[in-house]
Amino acid sequence: MTLCLAEQKVGRRAILIAEDQTGLLGMVQLVFKLPAGYDDPEAANGMDVAMMESLRVRPNVPVEVGTELVGEVQRLAMKRKVKTLTFLISMHNTRGINQAKSWGFEEFRIMPEADKMLAFFRKSVD
Repeated sequence: MTLCLAEQKVGRRAILIAEDQTGLLGMVQLVFKLPAGYDDPEAANGMDVAMMESLRVRPNVPVEVGTELVGEVQRLAMKRKVKTLTFLISMHNTRGINQAKSWGFEEFRIMPEADKMLAFFRKSVD
């Protein structure tokens, strides 16, 4: 988390929070430029491609909260002149993949990890 906060301070990442009178409902991060050693210009290049990351909502929170967080990410991305928004999901997360598709994201790359396969999705936001 320290790395995320440091990146936010220098403008490479934004952290968006959803809350109400009961407390924290969810959060998501928008990464404009990945940290050193993780460079992937197709995922986030610091100019016109940014990555939505760590979308989390509290259990039993209505799905609309996640949808609203994604909408806020898209609005912020457009303000920052981002043309393409990306999202990374485990191939085992069928529910997450279906949700990403319902938000208009399309799969564009599969990446193997040591113990799982990851799917990259992207969406035009301009």
